[in-house]
Amino acid sequence: MVIEGSVNDLGIKHIITSPIEHHAVLHTVEKLAHQGKCKVSFLKVDTSGSIDLSELENTLVTNEHTLVCLMYANNEIGTILPLKEVGEICERNNALFLCDTVQTMGKLSIDAVNSKMHFAVCSAHKFHGPKGIGFLYLNGNVKINPLLQGGGQERNMRSGTENIYGIVGLAKAFELAHKNMLVDVEYIKGLKKYFAERLKEEIKDIQFNGECDIKGLHTVLNVADLFQEPQCCVPIGHMKVLHQTDAMKRRLRQKKTEKKRRARQPLCHPSTAPCEVSMC
Repeated sequence: MVIEGSVNDLGIKHIITSPIEHHAVLHTVEKLAHQGKCKVSFLKVDTSGSIDLSELENTLVTNEHTLVCLMYANNEIGTILPLKEVGEICERNNALFLCDTVQTMGKLSIDAVNSKMHFAVCSAHKFHGPKGIGFLYLNGNVKINPLLQGGGQERNMRSGTENIYGIVGLAKAFELAHKNMLVDVEYIKGLKKYFAERLKEEIKDIQFNGECDIKGLHTVLNVADLFQEPQCCVPIGHMKVLHQTDAMKRRLRQKKTEKKRRARQPLCHPSTAPCEVSMC
């Protein structure tokens, strides 16, 4: 809604994003570019998945009306965006800023006003709320038209009978997430540290993608090339080839054909130690 609305209603002609954003962003901007509605620029990422703020600033130095779409923390590798700095760069250059806060809402403190966000998005299931419900933040200085027409629900932004149970569940889960945030953060950091240390003990030369230390999001641990040796077996979540790690590998100038399976382990307060790390 935000990306298409910004182009259709706010006259956005240029979108700046990165190659490791969620596909909800990447597929939308690619579609708009294919339709000739806007130009899209992809910021480079380094080997940890971080963008270069000077590149963002230089890419914004144009007369085009621009939307910057970047996530606060990457959902697969945990790299955290310098939110305040990005917001200030956008403000200096009169650009709109859409921040994907899905992975961080309820896990990190977010000050939308001081971060200069124009838009932010949230999904309840990321902080133990019901699936299929979320919210969109608009800062009041921008207005986009709804994608769905009809009953005028949700302040005329999303027509259709409201999911009352979902809305109440989201609100309660959000309240609890913020109430317990400080305690949960410290507990999950401990789990992540323990898990990473045990993996290092069990698997020789193991490597991690993104910011796996204190600088990264405490709820994500992404292991690189976990199954390079067939005798290693670690039951930690799902395995797949990630576009995020592919982008970082390109930064390392490795061939695209060198894709290997990775494993990502999401962590949360119901998680317990010791984690199951075994060799078979």
